Amino acid sequence: MSQATRQGALTLTRGHQHHRPPKTPRRPTFRASDYQTDIVHVIKGVTEAETGAIDHFNRIIESTDGLDWVTQDMVISILRDEERHRRLFEGYLREYRAEGLT
Repeated sequence: MSQATRQGALTLTRGHQHHRPPKTPRRPTFRASDYQTDIVHVIKGVTEAETGAIDHFNRIIESTDGLDWVTQDMVISILRDEERHRRLFEGYLREYRAEGLT
């Protein structure tokens, strides 16, 4: 390989280092319960996971604003689904609290 080819490959490699994919969402701190029937624990874990997904999708929406309308529109649609899921599980948790099961 000639020096010019190596230099071109090095430049190309360095150029790709600046184009990193977006960070993945932080993993929730959800820990399995000691009891498989601990529904409240599961509901809280799902709610935490949905919140993490919502935060991640909001970052994607911000980063694509003005640059990639198609991706942004798709992610907004997914975000609505995630927000609906979180509201659903928050409702389950409220019901369990109202019945004194938390």
